Amino acid sequence: MGDSWTGWTTLNECNQYHIAPINNYLKDLGHTISIDISQPGASNFGQLRMLTHQVDFSTIDYIIWLYTEPARSLTEFYNTEDFLEQYPDLSYTKFYQDLNYVQHRDFVYAQGLFAQHHKPFAVIGGAGQINKHDIKYPFIDFLKPSWNKEISNLENMPINCYTHHVETLMIVDKFNYDKSEIMNELDNLEKLTYFMHNNEELYYDKYHPSPHLYKSWLESMLTSKPNFI
Repeated sequence: MGDSWTGWTTLNECNQYHIAPINNYLKDLGHTISIDISQPGASNFGQLRMLTHQVDFSTIDYIIWLYTEPARSLTEFYNTEDFLEQYPDLSYTKFYQDLNYVQHRDFVYAQGLFAQHHKPFAVIGGAGQINKHDIKYPFIDFLKPSWNKEISNLENMPINCYTHHVETLMIVDKFNYDKSEIMNELDNLEKLTYFMHNNEELYYDKYHPSPHLYKSWLESMLTSKPNFI
């Protein structure tokens, strides 16, 4: 589950293609991805809803979650009833506080699914960086807080990955975020964007990790649980 960092890439403006590096590597080792609900541009909350309503948990053993930008949940759901139910205590003024709260609420959601179905998660911070101060949940069996930081080695890593979701929050009337926090995030995003666009070996299409980079964290995930996989 996750966004385009699960292996989706854009061939042109209207053609998406899934190169499936996770699926292919695990298949080579004798494992099966039985269900893939990932979607390009997906939010964490949207994926959790799909997991809840479209997946038969009796058919799976393990869930790999490519955690994406928390800002996407705000821009995708802000005018829906689900938004108020999922994020009832947003400040609408404190940008970084709200991003951390969004993660917290999404992790509480995932913990509820774990309590019900007892299926553990590997959580990989891909297009979104995970707040390490809020990760003590039994559903998390394997965690990589920021794979993108490991790839880029940037010191000031943004919580998000792409500018357009953060920029959208500046023009939606519902939000009145501190401009200094927004500008700090956009400044860090500009540095990340420049790096991604100028390191083809690491980001083969300027927006997503190169396929060969998936092997390292997948091996770490597999070797961390020899009795399970």
